[in-house]
Amino acid sequence: MTGTYTLGVEVATGDLVVLAEAATPAGAVTHLPHHCEKIPDDVRARYAAEAAALRT
Repeated sequence: MTGTYTLGVEVATGDLVVLAEAATPAGAVTHLPHHCEKIPDDVRARYAAEAAALRT
């Protein structure tokens, strides 16, 4: 884990997730989704429409 994170949307459900940045031993960077219950309600509300629009 690099300590860097961002918010993302799980496309299948439209749920907000935290994307934790991680680096492999070879140096490749990836983002690991985490369903975090600590995302504040005001943040969830701010992105609710955008998240719903991405749901498949």
